[in-house]
Amino acid sequence: MPVHCSCCDKNAAVLRRPKTGHTLCKECFFWAFEEETHQMIVSAKLFQKGETIGIGASGGKDSTVLAHILKVLNDRYNYGLNLMLLSVDEGISGYRDDSLETVKRNQQQYDLPLKIVSYEELYGWTMDQIVRKVGLKNNCTFCGVFRRQALDRGAMMLKVDKVCTGKAFLQACYIPTRMHFEQFQNIRWDLDPVPLNKYISPISTPLIFLMRF
Repeated sequence: MPVHCSCCDKNAAVLRRPKTGHTLCKECFFWAFEEETHQMIVSAKLFQKGETIGIGASGGKDSTVLAHILKVLNDRYNYGLNLMLLSVDEGISGYRDDSLETVKRNQQQYDLPLKIVSYEELYGWTMDQIVRKVGLKNNCTFCGVFRRQALDRGAMMLKVDKVCTGKAFLQACYIPTRMHFEQFQNIRWDLDPVPLNKYISPISTPLIFLMRF
């Protein structure tokens, strides 16, 4: 006998929420996810009306969900945000090419402006070229720090007020970059950080409280 959704009591449940134990159908799961994200955004005062928000878009599941939910909530609750997709092309052949195609499909699906910044454009090197020079041992150190700086530079190009990412953005690259610019107060994952340097964009993670949804 199928288990019914504990929310609508009509449809068959497709999952049980670990946090609450509730059984939910697909439609109620989507609604609960969107509403709890909205409540978190409102309670944390994450955005201000009229702000331009750059969504860090990698083409992966986290950033794709983030782009979708910010678009939905912005329209549903009239946040008044100007949303843009911001993506980084590291220049890793066979890896970033496919994910950038996903980002481009997201751009068309959600009808949002898209800016792609590349390592080659910003630094004069692709990640493939860096690997050929330094080898595989330390390549993640270069890539992580460069990616976070690339987001900052892309944000400056778009003149965004904040950058949002789908998850707590890779501490391995985020913390060293912030420490380099003495942005100690910005090493936060839950609320909207206040930048100490006008050239560094605040970064926020709207989905952080829903990791154990």
